[in-house]
This record gives sequence, structure tokens and C-alpha cells, in this order.
Amino acid sequence: TFGTLINYYRTGDYAFFTMGREMAAHRRDYDQNHTQNPLAKRSGGQAYEKGFFHGNFSPPTPSHTWVHGLLLNYVMTGDEGSRESALEVGEFIKRQHPETWDGQWGSRILGWQIEGLMNLYNYLGDAQYVTLAKSSILRWDFQDNAIGEGGLDGVVPNQAWTVPHAQTWMHAIVLNAICKYYLNTFDPQVLPCIQRLGDFMATQVVFQAPAGPDSNRSLARVWEQVGPNNYQNNPSGHHVWVTSAALSWASLCTRNPLYMAVAEDLYGSVARYHQTSSSDATPRDYNDPASYSLIAFRMHMFPNAETKIMSNIALWGQPYLIAKSLWDQNF
Repeated sequence: TFGTLINYYRTGDYAFFTMGREMAAHRRDYDQNHTQNPLAKRSGGQAYEKGFFHGNFSPPTPSHTWVHGLLLNYVMTGDEGSRESALEVGEFIKRQHPETWDGQWGSRILGWQIEGLMNLYNYLGDAQYVTLAKSSILRWDFQDNAIGEGGLDGVVPNQAWTVPHAQTWMHAIVLNAICKYYLNTFDPQVLPCIQRLGDFMATQVVFQAPAGPDSNRSLARVWEQVGPNNYQNNPSGHHVWVTSAALSWASLCTRNPLYMAVAEDLYGSVARYHQTSSSDATPRDYNDPASYSLIAFRMHMFPNAETKIMSNIALWGQPYLIAKSLWDQNF
């Protein structure tokens, strides 16, 4: 929903607005649990939805509940139903207690909750959301410092795995969210956390940076898993999107040109060649539009989650464009 509505502002194409309103209505009325049972933890959570090939077999979870589209629809149209549903999402997040997160089962769980809280604060202005967001960030900071990282600053390895490691794309979701907190508050207390995560993304996560002239340039790949004691596993192409997004936001918070340079390299590759297999990073002619990946609904890089493809690209494809404009002062 957010990815569609925001593109009305980006392009002026009214079709995005028309389609986005329909999507918002579906998200508001059908894709959220609206039970009024005060004991129901699921109330306000979004229907767990990944797509036919992956399965939709879970009750609402904080890792799959998003609110930005509802809020954008509210401010664009004045739809009170979207606002009421967004408030329910806020209550759902509060019941999950992100401020006591134990560090297990995916850092995206905490990241999406912080991002949801910051979206609610941004649009509705209620200080309870930004207060809880900060408490949740401090909880991340505590876990980062409490767990032995084997020399990896900014990492909270999931100890439940056979080989404890960080899912790097989940850590990127956390970095996105912490950056949004900072850009709203300019709270210096979270800057060290942003810098640790940013350094991790820029120096430990990138498996292959694009190299060579534009006419014969290799493709970007990142490690999906990084852990203590030099553990690195599973080079990925589609996680380049969120890594570029996270480093773009971090570059605006810290003014670190390294973050922006890496984000630019990653974006230049994945925006052109998002359909290539993760195992195929052979050089391409970046100047030849005929070599670029085609747009398709079920893209090769997202074989098991087809309905998240467009939304991921719409969400994580924009931060670099925003950061680039601000760095260059070119609007």
C-alpha cells in the first residue's frame, strides 16, 4: 500500500492514487485482525501473508505487520478507518513488548516494530510511540553489548541457530528503523549504535562490490549470514536492496561518505539486474538498457515470496534516491 501511494507523489500518476486507495481499503478491512477481545494478543496484527509458494500459515506476527500504508492513506484521504486501524497496530506492537526483546528469532522482529512505532509517531504525533521506540533501541544496544560478537560490533547473533549468526538483511531492517528514529529526534544517544551497524554493513556484509568499467562491470552480492569467528554464508543478490537502503539512511545520519559510496555501488547493480540469480555475478554492460532485468511478478531473486517482491523494491529502492538527492543537493 505504501509503495503504491508514495509513487503518486513521486510521479504524479493518478493511477497510483486510485490503486493505492483500493489497496488501503483491503489492508484496513480484510488484512488486519480487528477482534475486540482484550485478551487476544493477535488483535491489531496483520494477516501473515507471503504468497502461494511460501505459505500463509501463521497468526499475525510483529515480523509481518506494517502500518505505513494505512497512515499515508489517512493523511492523503482523511479516511478515519485507516487511522483507527493504525491505532490498533500501535496497541499490537505495545503488547509484544519490544523493549524487552531477548535477541532471538530474527532481529527483523524488533526492527519492524521500531519502524512501525516511528511511522505512528510521524503521522499521529503521540509521544508514547517515540518513547517506546527509544526503549526498544536501547534494548538492541544492550543485546549488542551483552552477547559475545567475536569481534563483530553492531551484531546480535541469533543464539538459537546451530552456528550463531546474524541474518544481515534483518540487521539492515533494524538499521533502517534506528535511522528513522534519529532523523526524527536527532537523539545523539543512538548515533554510536548507527555507526556500529553501518560499519558492519559497509565492511562485513558486502561479499562482492561491483568492479570494473561500466561497460564490463560485475554485480553486487552480499552475505546473507555473518557471524562471530569469521562465519560468512550464502551470497545473496536480492538482499542487496535492503543493504543499500540501510546504508543510505545511515549516511544521512552520520554524514559518512563510505556508507553512501557503498550504497551507490549496491543500488547501481541491483536496480539494473534484480532478476539475476544470486550465483550469477558475471560482468554486465551497465550502459546497455537491453541487458537490464525485465520486470516480472514472480522474480527469480524472490522465488518463495512472490507477493513481497514489488513492496520490497518500492520500500527499499527509494532511500538511495532520497539520500543521493540530499548528498548532491540536487532536487
